[in-house]
Amino acid sequence: MSRTLYLLRHGQTRYNAEQRLQGRCNSDLTDKGEAQATAMGARLRDVLDEPARWTLYASPLGRARQTALLVCQQLGLDSERIVWDDRLRKAAPLVLEDLQFGLDNRGRRHRFGLSAAPPSELAARIDIRG
Repeated sequence: MSRTLYLLRHGQTRYNAEQRLQGRCNSDLTDKGEAQATAMGARLRDVLDEPARWTLYASPLGRARQTALLVCQQLGLDSERIVWDDRLRKAAPLVLEDLQFGLDNRGRRHRFGLSAAPPSELAARIDIRG
């Protein structure tokens, strides 16, 4: 028997709006992020034949929790239908401080810039441009 799986990303967070990477740090959804999560839930409600038969799996990180709860509201599901799974947390293999990231999507070629301070035992300041 085949099953359908829908993967949703959390709505925009404050860090996203500031073009900052957040990893496991908590950053609440912005108004835009809440609207995105609500819209995802409304779209799923239109697509699913029987939303009550579905279960949501989400990371327990704040932004994922907020998104999952808003999606559930749109589906008319009780929040008890959400399985909070620690395995869905983002991996944090490297801790960087003072991270700044910029992306320019104008034109045909994408440009980016990243600078950060990794832990002192690894290296000096990182500065990547492309």
